[in-house]
Amino acid sequence: MAHRGALTALIAGVLALAACRPSPPPVGQVREPPPPRPPAAQTRAVTLFFLGASSGELIPALGEMETSPDPAANARRVLDLLLAGPRDPGLVPPLPPGTSIRGVYPLGDVLVADLALPPDTPPLEGTHNEMDIAYAVVNSVCLNVPEFKGVRLLLNGTDRSPLVSHLDLTRPLRPRL
Repeated sequence: MAHRGALTALIAGVLALAACRPSPPPVGQVREPPPPRPPAAQTRAVTLFFLGASSGELIPALGEMETSPDPAANARRVLDLLLAGPRDPGLVPPLPPGTSIRGVYPLGDVLVADLALPPDTPPLEGTHNEMDIAYAVVNSVCLNVPEFKGVRLLLNGTDRSPLVSHLDLTRPLRPRL
């Protein structure tokens, strides 16, 4: 009798497992394959340009970013890293603290980068300061996102910012590497 109970339990277990298995599709229908998994995010090294704390010159520094098939998204990530500042204590950010990205817009092989400077930012003093800010952005974007050959900078939505008086922002700037 004990064998009959064990046999009944075994049959019940097999039937329970069979019930859990997906049934084949009806004749003439094909089961859809599961959706593809999104590709794993890929990261790569990037070169960003910061100011030397003692020299005031633009100095390249390595960083890392997740890449996207969209060049504008990659350019935005480069700008995000630039705004986050350097990891090396011997370097300083080229942009004033509190600067943010209003938007990035591809225009052929030119990226339009609209940066929001804090309202209390004083006018930049001298051509050298203006060029440091501009070329930290231009060189960082163009070196890391080769689809862009130049960058047109907007500051607070305009290319005629009162903060910049020595640099022509009405045209795209090409990298100076």
